[in-house]
Amino acid sequence: MDIPRIIKTNICILALIALGFSPLVYAQAGQKPESQRCRNDVLRDIGKLYHFDELAYRNEQGKGLVLMTACRIWPYDESITLSAFVIGSSHAEGNPELIIGMVDNKKNQLLARYNEAQGNAFAPVIDADKDHLRIDTARYDLAPGVRAFAIDVFKGDQDDPYCGAETIGHTRHPYVKRGNEIGALFSQGLTMSYRTRIKGDAKCRDGKPTTTQGVVFEDIKLTITMSKNTSDGYADLIITGVSTYSDGTPSPRKPFYSEMKYSHHFIGNKDHGTYASPNGDLNSLIRAWRGDVKSEERETYD
Repeated sequence: MDIPRIIKTNICILALIALGFSPLVYAQAGQKPESQRCRNDVLRDIGKLYHFDELAYRNEQGKGLVLMTACRIWPYDESITLSAFVIGSSHAEGNPELIIGMVDNKKNQLLARYNEAQGNAFAPVIDADKDHLRIDTARYDLAPGVRAFAIDVFKGDQDDPYCGAETIGHTRHPYVKRGNEIGALFSQGLTMSYRTRIKGDAKCRDGKPTTTQGVVFEDIKLTITMSKNTSDGYADLIITGVSTYSDGTPSPRKPFYSEMKYSHHFIGNKDHGTYASPNGDLNSLIRAWRGDVKSEERETYD
């Protein structure tokens, strides 16, 4: 079969929910993204749902479409499995495609999918040769009977934290099932952590530290939690951020706090609503918060 049409974005996202396949346990909570790698037989079954002749990992000879994968049992209903995989393009200049899916362990039935056939600015940027995927199944209970999930993108091409100015953690992209489709809930992914060197200079060789004495990092971690308040029928989301210093010195940075509210956006009879902060773009708010304390940090170590 022909690969689905390549769209003009960094990554084309297709999201599907399928029921079917023999019971499989793909990954456990807390494991590294590599440990969620989908089994070969799972890929073949998913490929049949999309009418691929064969869906297999790309080998050293360049055969096979699949570049990376993640699979995980859906805790809301353990008969369903979430899957995400990136496939290469059949066109020389085409972009890879990310397909997100759910499979029921009994019916082998495609229930819903998120198809970016017309292009979508919400698509995450993924380097198929270096990055990793992980499926996040925290309790994002938006409404009775409605639970979201997320795809985490781990960037693989970063300097060692001792040898670079900054490293970032995974970027989270939440989705929710809407009837027979899935929709993105954020207009952009949310980077969940940062590590910045604020004191000292490590000696490095070939990108790896040889001495680390006197180096101090600031670690910033963000979290997404559910609010008791609701907007347009969905629970508000609370985004918080905290800063710590690796040497135990109290960070002068005040905690970050922002609420995200859902707003319906209907095109025809389909809801394409997303979450947004009433105070402005969330990533811009976080950048401003991270920049507020630079002078204070310098004073701490003068």
